[in-house]
Amino acid sequence: MPADLSDSTPSFLADLARQTELLAEQVAVFTANSARSTSTITVAQFVPAASASIINERTRDTYGTGFRRLAEVGACVEPNATGAPRDASACAQICGGHRPLGELLLHEVTGEQLERLLMWTLRRTQAVARGRSRRALLAERRVHVPDTTLDDISDADVRLPLTIGHGAVRSLLHALNYFFTLAVERGHLATSPVSSTLKRRFDLSRSSTAGARALHDSELDHLQQIAMTDASDSELWRVLIWLHLESGARMGEAIRLRPSDLNPDRQTILLGKKGDKERYQPVSAALIETLLTFAVSRGVMYDHEPLLRARYGTKPVALGESHYTAFWKTVRRGASWADTDVTTHSLRKSMAQRLERNCGERVAEAFLGHGRRSTDSNTPYLRVSGDELALAIEVVTGLPHPLAATEAKWLPHG
Repeated sequence: MPADLSDSTPSFLADLARQTELLAEQVAVFTANSARSTSTITVAQFVPAASASIINERTRDTYGTGFRRLAEVGACVEPNATGAPRDASACAQICGGHRPLGELLLHEVTGEQLERLLMWTLRRTQAVARGRSRRALLAERRVHVPDTTLDDISDADVRLPLTIGHGAVRSLLHALNYFFTLAVERGHLATSPVSSTLKRRFDLSRSSTAGARALHDSELDHLQQIAMTDASDSELWRVLIWLHLESGARMGEAIRLRPSDLNPDRQTILLGKKGDKERYQPVSAALIETLLTFAVSRGVMYDHEPLLRARYGTKPVALGESHYTAFWKTVRRGASWADTDVTTHSLRKSMAQRLERNCGERVAEAFLGHGRRSTDSNTPYLRVSGDELALAIEVVTGLPHPLAATEAKWLPHG
């Protein structure tokens, strides 16, 4: 066997296995849905019902973007030159009038079409980010070479984070999964075309939190040292590490934080819980004072503005996922112990581990914002109150908290 062919054989076989698995799932879904093809509702007709079923406004807006994209993209079997599905107008002009996905009946949508839609979203998002980065690089180079044009900057000159586009794909995948799962629950479909293969391939966030581990004290000390010496914005990361450790905030919760979410009198921070609920997390007065002082230093003037801002040159910009990605790359370069299992989620787990050891499992669950589902009739009596959680924070941090309940002094210290 030629060397070049043998080198490509493993990847070819892996791709063939993936395509075979996807095809088998598509056949099973199509067969099941064809048996219940009495429904005459199209994708576009089902969009309003799917949107109306979502109570939370923020989730409805996020999923609504995915619903609209699903209804507008062409269902052409042949992709365009970039490998992406054509939109409805281009499909009608080039392919002789293929129907857009929105005009298909629910049971006519296939996993292949959804896979192409997800790939198109990924490539489109990356192309937009690449164009934005090229324009930013052009502005920097013109300071030194005024005649520089956009043609002088190639794609190789632009360095984008590896996760660019993952958020858009993840949001669309979750919207598609919700859309077709709801159609199954309401009796319009027998099986959802969003197969397990699609979920495994495109749910790009699964490894970012599930495999995260707690950090040892020595690792936390080294992490703070790296943040102060090697990070591009040491002041920001000193505050962020403190915030994630003491409050247990998720990355998205920290990004969405506003000055109005801080209550200095009660020493609490309003965080969004999974499941679209909210929780008031007790923290120390020192953390709240540091957050507010940092916000003012970065030009935050109003309560509705993002609290945390990073530096882009001399100009503060809203904190985003890319800033986290860049920081953890810096950490992995400077710390041999920091592998892919060390992420922002590790800070949450580190504090939760200490709370579990000092105050019990239920206190740690309350700190993380995890609700325990149980049919035990005693569960309501075993829930951790906000006063008890405040006392637990007081125990671990060694700093007084005004909400710490005197009746809850049974919590063990140590």
